[in-house]
Amino acid sequence: MKISAAAHSFLSDALSDEESFIRVGLITVGGACSAKMVLGVSIDEDFNDEDDLRMMIDGLPVTITKQLNETVKDICLDFDPAKGVTISHS
Repeated sequence: MKISAAAHSFLSDALSDEESFIRVGLITVGGACSAKMVLGVSIDEDFNDEDDLRMMIDGLPVTITKQLNETVKDICLDFDPAKGVTISHS
């Protein structure tokens, strides 16, 4: 996982305290028949020792589920002022 300089700046400002971390995970968008799962980024404080993987990337605490990490190993977090944090996969 990589984090661009722009995303690093934005995300480091978003972390509220030493307990919080960046979570990369699947997020449900939409509802009912049009619901879909997308990769997203959030600020979190709940860590599950069995399921989650915690890492430091360029000094930022990042968490992702172990299963998802195996699926999307080569992702990059970036920041676009119009879109917010974006995730690309190579």
